[in-house]
Amino acid sequence: MKNMVRRYINNTFFFLFIWIIFYNYYVIKLINNFAKQNDKYIAFSFDDGPNDTNTINILKTLKKYQAKATFFLIGSRIEEYTVKKNIYEKYNCEIGNHSFMHENVQTNDINSIRNSIIQCQNAISKTFDVVPTLFRAPYGEINDDVLSLLKELNMTPIRWSVDSEDWCTDNKDYIIANVLNNIADGDIVLMHDRNQITIDALDFILDKLNQNGYSFVTISELFKIKGLELNSGKIYNSANRKNDLIK
Repeated sequence: MKNMVRRYINNTFFFLFIWIIFYNYYVIKLINNFAKQNDKYIAFSFDDGPNDTNTINILKTLKKYQAKATFFLIGSRIEEYTVKKNIYEKYNCEIGNHSFMHENVQTNDINSIRNSIIQCQNAISKTFDVVPTLFRAPYGEINDDVLSLLKELNMTPIRWSVDSEDWCTDNKDYIIANVLNNIADGDIVLMHDRNQITIDALDFILDKLNQNGYSFVTISELFKIKGLELNSGKIYNSANRKNDLIK
């Protein structure tokens, strides 16, 4: 009788122990999933690079805040500047296509646009050993013909939802205000890889957003985190608003 009682007690404690382990596992998993759903993510993007001086300083500033970003490169500048082959990979950043000569795709004929995009792809592939799937049109404008071309090339057009306007000012505070006053979870921020003022503003912006619980990822990672699929036949402004799928 005593042995039966002892065996019952032991079995009870064993199953209680197993239950506690599984309970804690699922509770922790539930908490982590809830926390992940409530995390705030944004993607910074930098156009018009590479640049021998600014590119590395932007990358170092990003690293300071454990941030990633997407760089839309101009093909002719890849050949012009002496950027290191693995520089973007080293800092866990993403490369996108920004045309070969920064042509306006709204006004050029479709064959010229095709050649420009392919030339840029070739320059990026040759130098960085990657083939971009993201395309940002110079000036951000895309017509139906270009959209069809990008679908044919299996490339996704990306715009932005927050414009820092670092391209039209030398005022650091103006750039900072443009970003911080308009930012939201899922946004894509437009900046440029050509001016020191951008780097100065970026450091302040990342610090403030970091304090407010934002994480900084590449554009591709942003859409994956948000459970959204990037398709080559659509234009994307951000990963946070219903109207940001604009075509």
